[in-house]
Amino acid sequence: MQSQTEKRELTTNFFQLLEQRNLTQAEVVLEKMRQEVKNTEWQRGYVRALRGMLVASRSGDDKRAFINRMKDRDLAEIKKDFARKSREPLQTSFDRGFFTAWLEYLEFSEKAEPTWRKPEETPVGNSG
Repeated sequence: MQSQTEKRELTTNFFQLLEQRNLTQAEVVLEKMRQEVKNTEWQRGYVRALRGMLVASRSGDDKRAFINRMKDRDLAEIKKDFARKSREPLQTSFDRGFFTAWLEYLEFSEKAEPTWRKPEETPVGNSG
C-alpha cells in the first residue's frame, strides 16, 4: 500500500509525462496507479479521468478531445466549475473523483508551463 506522498508523486509523474507527450510511459504509470487504488467509486472516477486524459492526448483530435482544446477556453472558469463539481454533494462519488483529477491536472498545467501553449499564443503583456 502506498503512502499519500507516493500517490501524489505518481500523479505528478503522470501529469509530467502527459505534458511531455511521453504517452507510453504515462500509461505505465497509470497502470501502476490503477493497481494501487482501492476499488472505491471516487478512486474509479479519478482513474477514469486520468485514462481519458491519456486517450485524448493520444488521439490528437481537437474536435473531440477536451484536453486538446483547453487552450481555447477560459481555464479559470473551467477550474472553478471543476472545483465546484468535485465538492458538490449531489454529484456521485465517481463524478467527484473524476472532476478532482481534472482539477489537479489543470492546476499542475498552470504551474508546469503546458506544452500545448505555443510561443505565439503567449498572452499580451507577458513578454518574457
